[in-house]
Amino acid sequence: MALVTGTGTDGAELIETELSTNLIDYLQASVGAMRAGARVINTTSGNPITVPTVTSHSSITLEGETDTIARSAPQFSTITLNSFKYACLVQASRELLDDAAFPFVPFVMEQAADEIARLIGTEFITGSGSGAPQGIDLATTLSVTSASATEWSADELVNVYHTLTDKYRQNAQWILNDGTVQELRKLKDGSGQYLWQPGMSAGLVDMLYGKPVVTDNAVMVTSTGNESVIFGDVRRAYTIRLINGLDIARSDDFAFDTDMATWRFVARVDGAIVDENAVVIGHNA
Repeated sequence: MALVTGTGTDGAELIETELSTNLIDYLQASVGAMRAGARVINTTSGNPITVPTVTSHSSITLEGETDTIARSAPQFSTITLNSFKYACLVQASRELLDDAAFPFVPFVMEQAADEIARLIGTEFITGSGSGAPQGIDLATTLSVTSASATEWSADELVNVYHTLTDKYRQNAQWILNDGTVQELRKLKDGSGQYLWQPGMSAGLVDMLYGKPVVTDNAVMVTSTGNESVIFGDVRRAYTIRLINGLDIARSDDFAFDTDMATWRFVARVDGAIVDENAVVIGHNA
């Protein structure tokens, strides 16, 4: 099978310069974990790599003048970041390519890249960790459960906030489904004032209890047993691995007998929790 780049008029330059090397741009736009600051490691090969994880921190105690100071070292483990492949083929007839009244090829390129980014973003939130990335909502060390299966109260969100220790809270953000955001925007304090602090100007983000809110519909909605609230210092909690950006190739020979052009899109990624103490997961009852 011979791969060709196509001609300048059908978007070949777009493939190489704007899409193939910029998977991270599409992920940044679609993936809540990345917008919340998850650490990103870029590699040129897909060989497994080992990264350290934090399992516990030193315990500090008050000691008397001649007391023997207790030893307490932080505890570490490791996790392996692999390479999971997400891919699709897109085909178009010669007639469509020749006769389309709008720039069809750039549209195909961008919508495929957007969809791959959306699926990868879902994995970074809810991935099983078995044959797939480990989603951040699998963090189990710190959690708060709501009394209701369908909503969060203001008091319960305070519990989520303060379950996270102060050192992680300083750079913490909320990651919420848009449906949950809609519900929480209606919460009021005892004086009838909205708790939500909307970013009213361009470039300003919405705030909840003074912390930024990232909207990502990969996070579960508020429903029985769901992990519908994520709050934490995501940079310290989660690491993403990207391998060689988004690989795009075109073949005019793959479906030669049907006179179809074929594009192949491949992205290889992984993600894992590296510090469960840096994130709180809110569960619905």
